[in-house]
Amino acid sequence: MIQEQELLDCYQALERPLYNVLFRMLWQAQDCQDLLQEAFLKVWQHREQVEAATLPAYVYTTALNLARNKIRWRLNWVFDSIEPWLGSKPNTEHLLADPVAKDSPEQLLQQQQQQQLLRKALSALASVEREVLLLTEYSGLTLAETAQVLAIAPGTVASRRSRALMQLKLKLEQLTGRTWTNED
Repeated sequence: MIQEQELLDCYQALERPLYNVLFRMLWQAQDCQDLLQEAFLKVWQHREQVEAATLPAYVYTTALNLARNKIRWRLNWVFDSIEPWLGSKPNTEHLLADPVAKDSPEQLLQQQQQQQLLRKALSALASVEREVLLLTEYSGLTLAETAQVLAIAPGTVASRRSRALMQLKLKLEQLTGRTWTNED
């Protein structure tokens, strides 16, 4: 059973990396905040079944399941097109990262264009590969931790990550017309 302080410590450690993963799955800041809070609430409600050693994996698994449900809900309830939630939205992530940053309009436009390219490239990946990539690259989880969250073997995580990175690179090259090198 976990204690309140353990959950608070976990929240403080996972809030930013978990938000990054959720944002790249949902692309809507408010939905990410809502799911982040809901995930921790669900973990608290089931605290008697959770051990401190597995708490981070349990939180990630809960949040990913909530995000998958949100995506399924969106697909079931959008009748005309999925463009409204895939289309151009202002990039608010930089505001969360550095609230005192004063980017020029050109910088904001460039960030928004880069975010749209990344969104398109990530959406082209298979969901299992996208999840592995998001967990390893944007949350900072190790291969072993990612394997625990997704309940798969670490070797499977490594191969999916490698495949996802290669496909992401190819898609970005296709979208930008630029050849990426290892230094990029």
